[in-house]
Amino acid sequence: ATTLNKATGVSCEAVNGAADIVITENQSLAAEGYVLEVTTDGVSIEAATSDGAYYALQTMLRLLPPNVILGKADAACEKYALPVVRIEDEPRFAYRGFMLDVSRHFFTIEQVKRMIDLMAIYKMNVFHWHLTEDQGWRLEIPQYPNLARCGSVRLRSPAHGAVLNRGKDADGARKYWSTEMTTEVYGPFFYTAKDVKEILAYAVERHIRVVPEIELPGHARAALGSYPALSCFPERIKAGSAADDWGIHRDVFCMGN
Repeated sequence: ATTLNKATGVSCEAVNGAADIVITENQSLAAEGYVLEVTTDGVSIEAATSDGAYYALQTMLRLLPPNVILGKADAACEKYALPVVRIEDEPRFAYRGFMLDVSRHFFTIEQVKRMIDLMAIYKMNVFHWHLTEDQGWRLEIPQYPNLARCGSVRLRSPAHGAVLNRGKDADGARKYWSTEMTTEVYGPFFYTAKDVKEILAYAVERHIRVVPEIELPGHARAALGSYPALSCFPERIKAGSAADDWGIHRDVFCMGN
């Protein structure tokens, strides 16, 4: 209703009883499946779960002019009409995921929400949130404040458009480096506990499950830069920040420490 109202200026509201768009439960359908039928009398939706009903509504919105699914008014559009149609639909795959890496390149809360909105349009249901890496730790953990204070900062990064060279370091690990490095500090960029709760609630409203990725024992240079004593070789760790180069890092969490 909110999406329709924002785009069309029509005053829609959810009611129990007679309506132009009627949603009914049908347990014979697949868990995320639905039947959407548009006639000259109105719209009927059948679904076994709220997920299926939500996807049916997404399909209905996409049958209207494109500004509707975006929730934006369009003064040039004078008429909103659905085609007479019957659609029976269910997903082929149960896990329809999208992964966003915010460790190397940070995305703001509003940008993350925009990604979740696009996922909903395409009926994706799992948001894989890649929160930690060698190049950045983006999750606030109150018990370990250095993770956000130090691990969310890079003292420099490869310049935009710079060519990355490929090779191996002294230990034989793959390494990518650039001779063009910025001198600009990148960060601190991280999500507070409040931010995370906001994103979780936003995703749940759109029938999307959030799967956080917190890597260990490898891909941990940002965490080790925050707490070098947790490394196998603390003397090799540049304390106080995340890794500022790409590639494979040999330093991992030490099980003994």
